[in-house]
Amino acid sequence: MLVTAKRRLPASAVLGLLVVVVVVAAAPAGCGDDIDGAARTTRPVSQWGTWVVGSPADLEVAPPPRGRRAASAPDGPAAVVPWIEQALDLVSVRTKNPPASSRAYAYVSVAMADATVVAAHWQERYDDPGYPSQRAAVAGAAAGALAAVFPERSAASFAAAARRAAGSGPAAEAGLALG
Repeated sequence: MLVTAKRRLPASAVLGLLVVVVVVAAAPAGCGDDIDGAARTTRPVSQWGTWVVGSPADLEVAPPPRGRRAASAPDGPAAVVPWIEQALDLVSVRTKNPPASSRAYAYVSVAMADATVVAAHWQERYDDPGYPSQRAAVAGAAAGALAAVFPERSAASFAAAARRAAGSGPAAEAGLALG
């Protein structure tokens, strides 16, 4: 279950953090370019650079079940919003510490960005746009980052929230394993 604060943050704060996530996802080397200078928007997501993962191929994913293609759930901003809101809620109940808050937002955002790239790599490799699930990979990565940044909270509750967000089936399980 996602932990929520008694006080909701203003929509402008949520929007501001979403902008940060978009910037992080779009510009790991700065100015919208990837490490080699190529604009990310001209490349498939599977070829974007990662922040922490050395190479998407470093995290192996078992092939999808034969004869089935995973249903491709809509991914994108909707996959990251609940996790950003969760980070906002958790930061809001702590003693105010801007560097620690920024670090928490960055860890969660980077984890989700890397998970998206790795899932896209394996979707391309297996020629299956739904396997592994990017939504599940984002959920698993965000839950792991939140558990690391907020050790005073139950890691099991973050993992349970990730399982709920991921859905069920082989694509979801493979995505969660990436996270």
